[in-house]
This record gives sequence, structure tokens and C-alpha cells, in this order.
Amino acid sequence: MPILLMASRTTTIEALLDRYSVFCLDMFGVLTDGAGPLPGAVEFLEFLRSNNREYLIVSNGCRHLPEMYAQIYRKKGLLIPPERILPSSALIRDWVELRGLEGASTWVIGAESCKEVARQSGLTVVDPNTKGLQVVILADESGIRSLGDLEQVLASLCAAIDRDEVPHLLLPNPDIIFPTEKGGFGFTAGALACVLEKSLAVRYPGTQWTFEGLGKPYPGIFLKAKSLIPAAAEDYIMLGDQLVTDIKGALDVGMDSALLTTGVVDLKGAGYWPYQPTYLLHSLERM
Repeated sequence: MPILLMASRTTTIEALLDRYSVFCLDMFGVLTDGAGPLPGAVEFLEFLRSNNREYLIVSNGCRHLPEMYAQIYRKKGLLIPPERILPSSALIRDWVELRGLEGASTWVIGAESCKEVARQSGLTVVDPNTKGLQVVILADESGIRSLGDLEQVLASLCAAIDRDEVPHLLLPNPDIIFPTEKGGFGFTAGALACVLEKSLAVRYPGTQWTFEGLGKPYPGIFLKAKSLIPAAAEDYIMLGDQLVTDIKGALDVGMDSALLTTGVVDLKGAGYWPYQPTYLLHSLERM
């Protein structure tokens, strides 16, 4: 039987503004649900801006780089400058340089914009059947529209491995699901990576074909955020809607966190959650 943990205490956005000086904010489920801004989001961002408060959008998005995301958010009514946006896509160049993979032959699974991100990150985008494949980026779910598409991806991965190629498998967005604008949920690239990893384990027993995650919950994106806005450890807070990415990632780097109840997590089993946020937050609306 699971051990009952102490449930996180409920707080308000006013209390968090009094306590913390640097706000790391997720996008989907916190500021928007895809259809438009969530209640209080526009006003909260304006308060941060007009009061010169430090904040950063820390997102697992990887379809674009910050400049394009700023334009997209503006069309949704969220005025956020590019320097306040840290998507997982912005970490790809650092990853490439760290591994000495500049110019590496790369198969990008995702939208055309994801391929452009790879090019701007120093990689050479190629066809999946190209010999000498060095990197495979599972960028987003838009590159796999059906079960047949997923099977074709698996077949291409197996063909590369059977050619004795050992490509790096990269997963910028480790999210499993996300809230849709119609009140439902959709699968992300992280969910598809789980299927592919299980399949490769069956095909190649005893091997470790796993995707390397860049975004939350992996520490790199949180450490990058801290480097962009230096402050004392106790001054940061992560506001997110996903327990296994936003909250776990913050915990792993010693950052306080608030779970927005406007996202994907069901609250009924809060006492049994494996990762406890510092706070529960029901809305960004100020009283």
C-alpha cells in the first residue's frame, strides 16, 4: 500500500508574489490552454512587466526558437519578449556543441519548423534513409499522424541500427500529454518516444536505445534558466501544471514549485503523489 504523503498547501498568486522574486512559468496549462490565455494570465504578465519582476517562460516547446514563439504568443494576446522565453529548442545548440556534433546528419521527426530549428542549431537535416545517420530528433507529435507513421519511424530506426549505425536519439519535449483547447488531452512526442523505446527493447534485447531528454524534468533547462536570471536559490519558483515534468524537475534542482490545477493533473490522489509541489495554486487571478 502506498505511503500517504503530506499534501501541498494551497496558496494564492499574491502570496507567491510576496515570497518569490523569480518566476519560471510553463506555457500550456498555466498561461494558455491552446485556445487562448487562461484566466488571470494576461494581467499576471502585465503585473510582472510593469513592476520589473523577473520571469522566464520555461517550456518544453521545440517547434520554434524564442523569436518566433514571441510572435505566436502575441497573437494569443500574451505579450512576452523573446528574451523572456526559454523553450527546449533553445537548448539544442548547446547539446550539439557539447557533443561535437556540428554539421551532423540528422533526421528530424516533426513539423517543417522543427527542421529549421535543427538547422539553426548547427545540424544537417537529412532523409531518414540516409546512410551515416548520426542524430535522430523526435521533435514533436505533428510528425506522426497515424499508427502507420509510427510504424514507419520504427522501421527506419531499425534499419539504421541494422546498418550498425549508432545515432544519438534526442527528445527535446519529454511531455507525455498536454491539455487541448476542447478540454481534452493530446499525446506529445514524449508519449511516442515511450512506444519507440519499448519497441526497440523488444527488437534488440539487452541494449539501451533510449531518447535523451532536453526539456523538463531534466535539469539542463532549469540550470539554463538560473544562468539567465541569477538569484539566490530560495528566490526561484516554478509554476507548472504537470507533476512529472514541471514539479519533479524543480524538485531535482532544489527549486520551489506551485502546481496549477488548470492543467492535466487530477487532484483526487494528491496525498499519494510521488513528487509533492511546494504549493497548489488554483488560478493566476489576483484577488
